[in-house]
Amino acid sequence: MYFNILNLNNMSNIVNQATEFAKAEYAKHDPMHRWDHVEQVMEMALYLEDFYRAETDPEILRLAVIFHDIWYENYDEHADKSVDMAIRFLKSE
Repeated sequence: MYFNILNLNNMSNIVNQATEFAKAEYAKHDPMHRWDHVEQVMEMALYLEDFYRAETDPEILRLAVIFHDIWYENYDEHADKSVDMAIRFLKSE
């Protein structure tokens, strides 16, 4: 795997905290939107980051991937609800 999201040693504290929080949230979802989905998306995001490194904030990229589907009870609301959940989490940290 290109990126092992479980290797938290090289990440900032907020990314570490978001990872632990998100793992519990993703466990509540349908099988297509669990933590392994985040790992797959992260792998592709970090691959693309290599091509856009000068334009990419690594911490923001990781947080965006971690939170992108964190609330997934239905398709129509998942994007807005995921943003809301990310904002609540980030404000609490």
